[in-house]
Amino acid sequence: MKEKGNLSKQDLNQLLRELLSQTIGKLLEAELEEFLGYKKHQRSDNPNPRNGYYHKHLKSQLGELQINVPRDRFSKFDPKLIPKGSRTLVEDLQHKLMLLYSKGLSTRYIQSILKDIYGIELSPSTISRLTDRIIPEIKEWLSRPLEPVYAFLFIDCTFVKVRLEGRVKMRRYTRW
Repeated sequence: MKEKGNLSKQDLNQLLRELLSQTIGKLLEAELEEFLGYKKHQRSDNPNPRNGYYHKHLKSQLGELQINVPRDRFSKFDPKLIPKGSRTLVEDLQHKLMLLYSKGLSTRYIQSILKDIYGIELSPSTISRLTDRIIPEIKEWLSRPLEPVYAFLFIDCTFVKVRLEGRVKMRRYTRW
């Protein structure tokens, strides 16, 4: 049900899936950039150039995601974030990466944590590039316009043991 300024649960879920797909795509772009040694649309003497994208479907907590995975001409690029052949997203890896970075941890410390926990080896410069690509989207989301009024419903409930008709029963008292 879509009303003025309100999103249904399905609409919100779809929006989050699209945002997650775009974020993962940007992270994979940064990984390929690190692998090839040059940015997109930049001239290079590298004999192994970029070669478009392929579509990949991943299962996540939000549902199925379609991701555009960048590739190189000789198929030597093996993404660390989403390894070839994987069909599920490492749960909240990019969220955890951003959380660690926002807590003030160094990129080298984040590198050691990722290696210890997930077995993923990313260079400090890759981690820095990954966080740099996501930060503008986070700032945009934080500066989005908010609705003037939000409705909240607080429900308070207390369970009390009461003796009724010679038996002890649990009764619920709800306040709205």
